[in-house]
Amino acid sequence: MSEIREKEELIEEFLDKIKQKLPFWLKSNEDELREVLRELKEHILDSAEVLEQKGEAPIEAVRTAIFQMGNPSKIANEYKRRGTPKFYITEELWPTYLAALKVAGLIVGLVIAGITLVNALIIGLTGGDWVDVIFAAMSNLFILTLIIVTGISVLFVWLSYEGYFPEDIKNFFKSKGKLGIKVHKLLEEAHKGIEGAKAERVVEIEEKEQKIEEVKEEVKETENRGSYPKWLDKPISLIIGGVFPLVFGILAVIQPFAQLKALLNPQFLSILFGFGIFWIVLGFLEITQGFFVSWSYPVNKVLYPTRAIIELATIPFLAYLLVNPQIFPLFFWDESTGFVILEIAVEYYWVYYLVFALFILGTVASAIQKFYKTARLDEAYFFNA
Repeated sequence: MSEIREKEELIEEFLDKIKQKLPFWLKSNEDELREVLRELKEHILDSAEVLEQKGEAPIEAVRTAIFQMGNPSKIANEYKRRGTPKFYITEELWPTYLAALKVAGLIVGLVIAGITLVNALIIGLTGGDWVDVIFAAMSNLFILTLIIVTGISVLFVWLSYEGYFPEDIKNFFKSKGKLGIKVHKLLEEAHKGIEGAKAERVVEIEEKEQKIEEVKEEVKETENRGSYPKWLDKPISLIIGGVFPLVFGILAVIQPFAQLKALLNPQFLSILFGFGIFWIVLGFLEITQGFFVSWSYPVNKVLYPTRAIIELATIPFLAYLLVNPQIFPLFFWDESTGFVILEIAVEYYWVYYLVFALFILGTVASAIQKFYKTARLDEAYFFNA
């Protein structure tokens, strides 16, 4: 290996380590990222040149210059110091934070209001005290608001720590063609190869420049072929899909319908509560992934298997219900007595077993699919590659 090529590889290896640690907002902006890495490289080369003039060998001068630059994580953290601090959330993100709280508050308020109205009607029609229902709803609203405010606040504190601005978040939802992203990586690698070979082989440079031109033509032909892989979940489907388990999970945990709750088997209520916890976590994770799915490789790499593991963790609850059909309720409305809970007739147990067996198989299949998607993930699909 020539001296020039070895120096280039040392520098590129160090810059790659820094790039991995840089905040996502910077890695998604290709022009700004390229400029940052160029400045870092120039700084290393300038320092190495000074060291060479003092008598160090060229390779050792580069190693020393890299060592003097410091830890890649500390260098990357300098680019996270962006924005004006304000209660742990930057002033730049503060309006977006307040808007998110308002939207979340509106959704929670509407959900709780709807549940309270239905519950109050049921209790009132059966002669119960509907005023207690309203007071219980106010208590539940306070608890849910506290949970949601905490979750949103933690998210925005992290975004502020990473140095995000509102425009950075908007930019993440822009799409790139899968092939276009891979082609961009090929272009970048080809440019690196040319830069390292300029002092050695003119012929090799010309060949790589020709390759770049060919790849550019391929980009023109494929730039409109879709946003990202078809098998990768779409943001809107994840966000909407996460709302339903989140709402049902909240209902299963707080169990607001007091009259119905009194009729249900205590074992079934305990199982329902356990499911509610899992549904809340799954819903929150699914919504979170919806905001990150189109641009963040690390988040997808973590959340896909995490969601799969949580889904598999619900199987013991499903299995318990499978072998205990006698605790599963069937609701029936009678005009004279109101809601009545019936047990499944023994002759229909086979239908019950079949349905829950399919539920379990579906859960396993869903988890396997998420593990499969995790295995297929490639950094080249995302903006932070």
